[in-house]
Amino acid sequence: MLGDVNGLYDSFLNSFLQVNSSTGTVGMAALVQGYQLASLLAGRKNPPDPKDPNKDTGYEVMPANILLASVLGAAGTEHTHKNIWTALWKGDEITYSGGLIVNMSLWQATAKTPSFSKIFRYRMPYSDVKPPKNEVNVTDGDNIH
Repeated sequence: MLGDVNGLYDSFLNSFLQVNSSTGTVGMAALVQGYQLASLLAGRKNPPDPKDPNKDTGYEVMPANILLASVLGAAGTEHTHKNIWTALWKGDEITYSGGLIVNMSLWQATAKTPSFSKIFRYRMPYSDVKPPKNEVNVTDGDNIH
């Protein structure tokens, strides 16, 4: 029984010290990075006074601000305008419309409630697709100006 516990303990330690074959990183790296990230989010300590390194400068906590954004919905549609004139001379006229809803909130890392929270709604009315400004790479991005 004691041998089983020792074996489990050894494999636990080896998981921190050996390179993971699928990720290529040492197991301890995730713990170190997690600690550094938690320290960064919670704030940082004042550096020691160079004139008197033994003097306690105290803590200046400057917690990080975290912006969370999620797209709640996004959609679009096209409207084809057909009549006898467009059919005979210039072709169908096509206009596009679209919109999205984004939920955003700003949190301070040490706070329990957000300091800012709002749902943004954006709707683009029907409009023609404008020709691209850069005609060298017309496939780059979209054509909305």
